[in-house]
Amino acid sequence: MVTDISHQIKTPISAIHMSLELLQDTQTTEAEKQEFLERAQKEVKKLHSLLETLFQLSRLERGMVHLAPEYTSLKETLIRAVNGVYLKANEKHIEIEMEEFQDISVCCDVKWTAEAFANVIENSVKYSPEGSRVKIRVEPYISYISVEVEDQGMGIDKKEYTNIFQRFYRGKEAERTGLEGAGVGLYLVRKILEEQGGNVRVLKSGAWGTTFQMVLPKENEACEYKK
Repeated sequence: MVTDISHQIKTPISAIHMSLELLQDTQTTEAEKQEFLERAQKEVKKLHSLLETLFQLSRLERGMVHLAPEYTSLKETLIRAVNGVYLKANEKHIEIEMEEFQDISVCCDVKWTAEAFANVIENSVKYSPEGSRVKIRVEPYISYISVEVEDQGMGIDKKEYTNIFQRFYRGKEAERTGLEGAGVGLYLVRKILEEQGGNVRVLKSGAWGTTFQMVLPKENEACEYKK
């Protein structure tokens, strides 16, 4: 794990170092200095986001996070997740569309479940072209609820359907296109949902995009105990 983490951190640090060196070059113009400064600031934000994700992951894996499930509104949890991704979607002019559904009371840890939803939505935004659309669909069943996130981005090879939920795994298409990523977001989603008796999977994928499905039980013993 240490090797994987050092690899993920090395890239932004190298980019920051290079930008700072160029800033010190006496032949660098003011316009170039501004460009290098903005590039360094972007890498700092990226590094901060990566470290925050790794910190959350470490706490979850070491059992330091104690989920606090309670009956809560699924719609409000999803809205919280969408709000957390809105700015990134707006930068790419991507519309996040949530299909209308009758609100459902579900037993979950609101903070961490919203984090899981947000990670999947953000993943879809990241790998979707500008001006496209990400759809969120909710399907209630007798004992569980299904939340689907459908995008219009690059497809995922069927051989990778399971691998992409492994820690630090990067899909071949993502590597080929050079899109940045740490390969921990979807792994974190899987861990959060499995801790609550749920799961996540690729429902379908192709050249037209990918649909992720997240499943959570409507009830569990933790919430029943609190009644």
